Amino acid sequence: LPRRIGEICASLPRSQMTTRILLLPSTQPQELAKMVEFQIEKEIPFPKDKIIFDYSLIETTPEGYTRLLLVIAGEEVIRRSLNLLKKSGLVPNSLFFSSQGLASWFGVTQKERKEDDQFFALVDIDRFVTHVEILRRGRLYFTRSFMMGEHQIDGEKEGASQEAFFQELSRTLSAFKKEFPEAKIDRLFLS
Repeated sequence: LPRRIGEICASLPRSQMTTRILLLPSTQPQELAKMVEFQIEKEIPFPKDKIIFDYSLIETTPEGYTRLLLVIAGEEVIRRSLNLLKKSGLVPNSLFFSSQGLASWFGVTQKERKEDDQFFALVDIDRFVTHVEILRRGRLYFTRSFMMGEHQIDGEKEGASQEAFFQELSRTLSAFKKEFPEAKIDRLFLS
């Protein structure tokens, strides 16, 4: 490259991450960190030393609970991506997952206001994968990917493929409603 690169951020594909929504009975950061560690051991069927995880705050409730978005990746997935970047001479300062990038892009391009109480569903149909991100107040509330994209939708069996796509989309929205029963998606953005 003709110039020296500043800070490098790497974005890992959502389809290679596992996410969970956790509702924990605390608002204290140190307590939440311990509770997340416990939840990982309880819910994730992989050895803890074989995963890398992080979480972000979604919201706190008036009752003193905190809802978090937990993101988990296999250590090998991250190692493979980092090794590829290092071979290219790039060492990232930080790692994100693609859902965060899509949510940030939406917030900037659509002028989403942080105080806006509406839920937005972002449906990103890629060639082979569809990503669904649901945001509110500038935060990522829910994310899910499924292995069906434009290639399958426009396949030979167009009717069956489209029906399968709509079933997966419906499952995604049902999973969101299970986590947030009172929520209503006010707007949908298709990409």
